[in-house]
Amino acid sequence: MTELSPAEFKDVALEGIAKISVRDTPRRQVLWVLEAADSLGDGKLTASEIEHILKKAFRIDVPWQAINGVKLLSGKPRPVRSRKTKRGKSFEISQEGRSELSEQEELVTYIDPSRALSNMRTVEKLLSSLSGHMQLCDPYVNERTLDRLVDCTGVSEIKLLTTHLQPTKVRIEENLRAFRQQHKHVSIEVRVALGRELHDRYILDDKNFYLLGTSLNNIGLKQSFIVRLGGNRGHLGQVVVSEFNRLWSTGTVV
Repeated sequence: MTELSPAEFKDVALEGIAKISVRDTPRRQVLWVLEAADSLGDGKLTASEIEHILKKAFRIDVPWQAINGVKLLSGKPRPVRSRKTKRGKSFEISQEGRSELSEQEELVTYIDPSRALSNMRTVEKLLSSLSGHMQLCDPYVNERTLDRLVDCTGVSEIKLLTTHLQPTKVRIEENLRAFRQQHKHVSIEVRVALGRELHDRYILDDKNFYLLGTSLNNIGLKQSFIVRLGGNRGHLGQVVVSEFNRLWSTGTVV
């Protein structure tokens, strides 16, 4: 049995990685324990040890049989390495596992209106992390929206789909010209969707899919959430991309 006690895991704080809870998937729970074990100086744990730690420290039930099974920790490249030790078959998190664990973080970000500066930094970090081709669906667009898009330093193209231009279309056109002149490395286009089909607000780039609880120009002014729904290559992401492209193809260019 590992010399690490379950109590030690309760106090572990992994930089940039939130603690596990019963709401997490068993895969994430196991990867977190292995990463925590590594930070505590004993990165190799058996399935029984992982089960024991999860149960005693977090009241999470993941049977050792499932951990030892093929499906839970499958994938290429594998998120863990396994080897025989004196304690039996032991698991150790791999670099791929660490990357996966980090990518799963901050699935839901709470925007607290009482923390204005922190909110600004959170939104800036999200927008600056976007890359490639960006699609933004937001029913309400004003000058503040374009001010936010300045933080999208990693994208090469921005497609902004909306239904309401505030205060006027002429004002937005003026701001678009200024944006293009100052940020010549980014191709930006705004279209107004036909009818009033838009309600949800979301962002897609080459890798990610984010759902916004409020319009981009209002983030930080009221309580809201930013939800990362995973990659845009998944089924839901593909459905949303297809719907965006349909509305974009019939929209009016600003």
